[in-house]
Amino acid sequence: MCGIGIVGGIWLIDYNQVELNVPNLSRLKLDFNHLQYDNAITVWGVLMRTTCCFHSAEQIVFGRDAVLQLGDIASRLNARRALIVTDLNLVEAGLPDRVRGPLEASGLAVATFTGGEAEPSMHVVESCVEMAEQFQLDLFVGLGGGSNMDLAKITATIFAHGGHPRDYVGDDKVPD
Repeated sequence: MCGIGIVGGIWLIDYNQVELNVPNLSRLKLDFNHLQYDNAITVWGVLMRTTCCFHSAEQIVFGRDAVLQLGDIASRLNARRALIVTDLNLVEAGLPDRVRGPLEASGLAVATFTGGEAEPSMHVVESCVEMAEQFQLDLFVGLGGGSNMDLAKITATIFAHGGHPRDYVGDDKVPD
C-alpha cells in the first residue's frame, strides 16, 4: 500500500491506495502511532500480553477518493505552504500529482521532495530538511511506504525542533 504519514494530525485512507496524515506544525505534538500493552500473563516463562490499546491520529478519513479532502483539511489547519515528501518511483506513477491537486485547489503553494529512498540515509534527511527550510513550509505530506513516511517524520521533527537527525535516534528524544 502506498501511504502518506506524518506525526499527529489526520489520517486519510484512500481506497485508491493513498494514505495521508497531515500535521499542523504550529500545533506539532509528536504522538507516533504505537501499541500500549495494558495486561500481561506468563506462559511457559514468557511474558504474553493479553490486551493492548492502539493509539492513532485524532481523526481517520477513509474511502474512495478520500485524498480529494486533503485541501479542505489543510485549510482547516491554516496551512499555506506544503512539502510532499516522496520518491521517484511514485513520481513516475503520478501519485504526487493526485496529492498536489487538492492542495493547490485550496490555495496552498506546494513543493515536492523526490529524494526518498528505502531506509533513508542521513544525507537524504539533511537534503529534505534543507528543502523544507528553503520553502518555509507549514505542512508536511509524506507520500509512499514506510521509508517515505519516516523521512517526512524526521524532517518535520528537525524542522520544528532543530538539530541533526542523529539527535533523535532512540527513545524519548523528541521534546514535548
